[in-house]
Amino acid sequence: MLEPQIQTNIIMGQLGYTQGDFGWSELSTSSAAEAIGFYTALVGWESKGEPMPGYHMFGREGEMLGGITDMKCPDGSTKPSQWMPYITVDDIDATLAKVEGRGGEWRVARRKTGGIGSGARR
Repeated sequence: MLEPQIQTNIIMGQLGYTQGDFGWSELSTSSAAEAIGFYTALVGWESKGEPMPGYHMFGREGEMLGGITDMKCPDGSTKPSQWMPYITVDDIDATLAKVEGRGGEWRVARRKTGGIGSGARR
């Protein structure tokens, strides 16, 4: 099951993201190297470096689109690959209040994300 993320409007991905757009995506997989090769061949994404060990950025042309990471379980087993999309919002506090007003709960509370905005996970 996909777990939607909410994040403030940031300067990643396409410039000009607006309320409700997907602004970032992350793939957790058993082999980041294989996934990078697969998506490069499939849709032309490019590797944009590894800003921290095990986290590989991808994009196209001059824009960043997301990250790919190896999913390692403490016992050495693997889980199925999963995508985690992030949704752009104009006002994260107002959006979080709407979620809670509709009975939603947060697994990860609002937090700053590396100087690029804020995020929360439902």
